[in-house]
Amino acid sequence: MRKMKNRLLAGLLAAVMLLMCGCGTDLQSTGNPTDPTQAPTEPAGADQAYLYGVNYVDARMSDRIAVNQAVNLITALGAKSARLNPGVVETGTTMFESAKTRLHSMHSSLILSGVEQIIVEIPGLPMDGAIGNLAPYPDLEDDEYLAFLDEVEAMVEMLVTEFPEVEYWQIGNLFNVDTFLHPLGWKETNSPVDGFTMEEKAQLTVDIMYRTMRVVRAKSETATVIMPGMGAPNGEDMAAYLTEVYNQIKTGERGSDKIEDFMDALAWHPNTTAAPDQSWVDANNALYAIAQSNGDGDRVVYLTEMGFDGTENAAQQAQWITDAYKLVAEKMPYVESMHYYRLFNDGEEAFGLFNEPRGGFGPTEKGKDFQTAAGGSGDLERFVIKEDQYSSGDNVAISVPTRASSSCEHPGWGWSLSGINNGTTEHAGWSNYYEFGEKPWVTSPTGGGSNDYNSPEWVEFQLPYAWEVNKVILWPRNDVDPDHHQIMAMPRWTVVEVSDDGVNWTEVGELKIAESDMKTYPDDVLFVDRSENPPLEISFDAVTTRYVRVTFKQLSTKWQHSEGSYFVQLLEIEIIMA
Repeated sequence: MRKMKNRLLAGLLAAVMLLMCGCGTDLQSTGNPTDPTQAPTEPAGADQAYLYGVNYVDARMSDRIAVNQAVNLITALGAKSARLNPGVVETGTTMFESAKTRLHSMHSSLILSGVEQIIVEIPGLPMDGAIGNLAPYPDLEDDEYLAFLDEVEAMVEMLVTEFPEVEYWQIGNLFNVDTFLHPLGWKETNSPVDGFTMEEKAQLTVDIMYRTMRVVRAKSETATVIMPGMGAPNGEDMAAYLTEVYNQIKTGERGSDKIEDFMDALAWHPNTTAAPDQSWVDANNALYAIAQSNGDGDRVVYLTEMGFDGTENAAQQAQWITDAYKLVAEKMPYVESMHYYRLFNDGEEAFGLFNEPRGGFGPTEKGKDFQTAAGGSGDLERFVIKEDQYSSGDNVAISVPTRASSSCEHPGWGWSLSGINNGTTEHAGWSNYYEFGEKPWVTSPTGGGSNDYNSPEWVEFQLPYAWEVNKVILWPRNDVDPDHHQIMAMPRWTVVEVSDDGVNWTEVGELKIAESDMKTYPDDVLFVDRSENPPLEISFDAVTTRYVRVTFKQLSTKWQHSEGSYFVQLLEIEIIMA
């Protein structure tokens, strides 16, 4: 068992910040164990017709953008390859139905649009019910390690069976980085448990690669299996990790001593926070030289994440994209595709080729330069909100930027802030929520709602233009609480406010629902049609405004799950043009 640094529980899950792979320490700093001055030869099978690739993280955007919109923007850029993170896994052997449907649709739509190379990347592996990039892994010496590998194999079996159309699989991501591959109990700071050694990381990686390849190859003789992408967001040594991966394969103790039994292609993230130059090329060539020195010089490489985070030097970073792809084309013949990370900005992160959907869909400077370099010719502003596109009676809130007092960010459950204005009133909405530890009174590991139904929650909308509006429409759930026999999480007191600057607010309307007005349903009714549960309307005198805030001064006074945990949950909020 791994040595404990103190007597804290070994089962405590790591509380870590998600590190995005396109930012961080330059690749130049990762070491140069092999002289890269000799230009590498082009491996058999490398096809740089796919060079211009993009990363699309559907797991983060599925409730903000339709499949056809995402596909349109990818093809408008001129991208020849797409790496998808669909977030399809719910447990080790099940998938969210909505995500499963979207991945099938996304794959077929991209193929029909001419994007022939589609890599599906599943970043998280199952461990004690935890799925995702930051899931902890068992110690290789523990009894449950083999059971864990069996579960990995079962997950891969599920995926390749459900998605036989996928021809490129990448299972795992950043396995050389402690944050993304760590044992139970490890913490980013003051950890009670040591992290995995480089040798252990390589052993675990090779075991996962072998199990993955075995399943994929049994289903398809032609599918390409790509190794987990190495990266250096914290200065981790990719060269030492890759060397150790080859060493572990050579031992023959992890299923085979043949490289082709573990992977078809190499992958890493060519991180840089500066202008790509010859030293950047040399650092990439040094990594490929490791493959060559291990008799693996015909292996194709996918640079699966390369991106620049920030808006201050937008024009400069846009030029860096052009420079990076040119250098790869001219000096890295072993690279088949380099995937820009990523398609959309997301909240505070500014990696994107486009603003996030709630920010108006418009292309960034980086997006414009990527399109020019890739030879794309599509309309990058097709989905940008125009000032004159709405008329009286239209909902002007769809996809505009939002903020909230709290939000349950669990799209698999149907809840996220983006769900409050994604244009659908039948599924995917917003719920107030607090994560474990965020508030002193939230003691459940899965979080909970407010501890007082008189504690206000709010959602704020930022309109792209000063529009004249006169109505807010609230779409409640159609589910009936089985204990109290009322519509779940219906707010009792709602206030609408407007503002020109997002700071000074004026109340323009309100709606109160008395307990006596709440309809009670028979015991056997758990769901009602919309015709029996119409939306709530708050009308007011027409006002021209840029900001609208909907505040719930009183939440639902009853909740089925626990006493003292109160919610407001809505499927959509609409703001109507006068």
